[in-house]
Amino acid sequence: MGKVKGLVMDIEDELYGIDNFEDMICESESYSQFTMKLLEKPQFNKIYEQYGSSWVKGVLQEMWNEYWGTQYV
Repeated sequence: MGKVKGLVMDIEDELYGIDNFEDMICESESYSQFTMKLLEKPQFNKIYEQYGSSWVKGVLQEMWNEYWGTQYV
């Protein structure tokens, strides 16, 4: 596995470890609302600092699109 793929998978694993993460995705009406809920979680702030904003934002956007993009197919 490449380094980038490994990094993305590590970030995903960390994010899924946040309490109620999947519930936050499905209950939020917008990506903005979802990220605001995440900002309230201390675990998220740790992940954000550890991996950097651009990596975490990119992975979050992909996870959001993956969930909501498949809901109406």
